[in-house]
Amino acid sequence: MRELSWKDVFAVSRILKKMQIRFEYKEGMTMEQMGTAFFQAFIENIGEAETEVTKFFADLKGVKPAVIEKYTMKETLELIKELKEMPDLQSFFSLVSESMNQQP
Repeated sequence: MRELSWKDVFAVSRILKKMQIRFEYKEGMTMEQMGTAFFQAFIENIGEAETEVTKFFADLKGVKPAVIEKYTMKETLELIKELKEMPDLQSFFSLVSESMNQQP
């Protein structure tokens, strides 16, 4: 999986907006608290942005969306685990939160 980049901030912001998720990073939030809140809301609303989420994960993995669409449950869980373990995830979601709060 490639590292998260600046362009991903906007992609995730658009996905979360389509899913109607308003994620607000609060100073001092632990990675566990942030992950729990985000992934619960994400799973509850993933159907609202299925195509966009698939494209985003495909881009992270460097494959076509059709490859991600064929993932087994085990492969999907591994993909999510890999994302959750990324070193700069907390900083990334802080940027996403700021980006979403600046949108009209």
